[in-house]
Amino acid sequence: MRSFISENHSLIQFNWLFIIITVLLSVYLVPIVLGFIPTNSIPKVLGLLVVIAILTIILVSQPKIAGPIIVISVFFSPDIVVAQIPGRDVNLRIEDAIIVSALLGSFIRHIINKEQIFERTPLDIPILIYCAAGFISTLLGVISGRVTLLTGVFFFGKRVEYFILFYLLYRCLEGEKELKFTLYLAFICAIGVSVYGIYMRMTGGQEQWRAYSPLGGDTRVTEYAEMLVLIVPVMIAIAFEKRSFKYILPLPVVLFFMIFFLADTLRRVAMVGIAVAILFLAIYKYLALLPLMAIFAIYFRIKLPENIVERINFLWLEVSQFVSTGTFVQGGSLAERVTGVKEAVANWVYHPFIGRGLGSYLLSSNVAHDQYALMVTETGILGLGAFFWLLFSIVKLCWNGTKNRDNSLYRGLSIGFLAGILGWLIMNLGAISFTSIRTMNCFIIVTAIFVAFSRVINKEHFVSFGENNE
Repeated sequence: MRSFISENHSLIQFNWLFIIITVLLSVYLVPIVLGFIPTNSIPKVLGLLVVIAILTIILVSQPKIAGPIIVISVFFSPDIVVAQIPGRDVNLRIEDAIIVSALLGSFIRHIINKEQIFERTPLDIPILIYCAAGFISTLLGVISGRVTLLTGVFFFGKRVEYFILFYLLYRCLEGEKELKFTLYLAFICAIGVSVYGIYMRMTGGQEQWRAYSPLGGDTRVTEYAEMLVLIVPVMIAIAFEKRSFKYILPLPVVLFFMIFFLADTLRRVAMVGIAVAILFLAIYKYLALLPLMAIFAIYFRIKLPENIVERINFLWLEVSQFVSTGTFVQGGSLAERVTGVKEAVANWVYHPFIGRGLGSYLLSSNVAHDQYALMVTETGILGLGAFFWLLFSIVKLCWNGTKNRDNSLYRGLSIGFLAGILGWLIMNLGAISFTSIRTMNCFIIVTAIFVAFSRVINKEHFVSFGENNE
């Protein structure tokens, strides 16, 4: 009898494994068969499948290396165009393959060893509501014809992938050692991006009109600026909370490179966002930042490259003219953004509660360069409310973390992340960082590290999805 049960148990394990592999292969192979993926992109997709297979084998036995690999990929992985949907290309990155591989590895370990797949977190309900709001609005958008099926699947799939990444990182980053390593690796990557961008500008890159990107030229360089708005405050807060010379002494030099690079990206909303975040840190706890920032301001005022000065002066001209006369500078980005927001609101009133569906307005000819206008247009009040509930839940955890007296790293992470979120909230009045894939992946990584650190510090143990409770 026991032999029969054992044989059937093995058969069930094999069947589950077969189903999982079939589904994952279908995600990549069905679009090829249906012709959604151009012929010249098929080798890239097949190569990605090979990468997934290799990574899965590695991650089954070494799941904890997924976090560091994903961090490096988010900073340095190029975009690989594999398909087109109306209005845009469909890009895949290395982290997409890692996420699929890590998820597949988790299922395999659960089937074979009965290991837990995901763990419950304090953000489960807000995440569920946020994803449900996107699903409902997109489903109704597809039914009514406002969103094509392929567009809806792509945009909702990316939203789900963000939180799969969150749960995978939360699961694999179990100890303080892994958390510190992954967090410091993100800092090193951000510093490396900044130093590289400045170095390239100083060694023959002056013909380029903005900072250099690790991906070549100015490719996605504005996304790096937005990522720094989140990461720099965390670095500052941790350095001050550590109260150690080995953290404090290098800080001015590191900040100089990172802020200079951010300014050289010419991403003005990122400049505003980082200023707000650093000002918050100075007022909240670290007054020593004020003289440091004053020195930076004086130096940059004298030594800033002409392209950055012109960019800042043009922004000041746009704002001053709008405030004094109510008119816009012709061809200015402020006029473009205000017009986009007005059109987004005009579209929102026709679908105020559930919106038009994910991807419906982002792919239109007049994109709102405002995260909140875009979100309320695509997912309505329901989606925007779910988004702010999720952010409020994260902010609440950060605020609780600021009161911790036992772990300086966790306290600094909490304060810095709180400042970074504030900077992002202001910055996204003129950006869509919560929609852009690379920047949102960065936000998810920092969130996962922070929430996992909260679990370690508070010794919270949640019931796990897929855990064998027999």
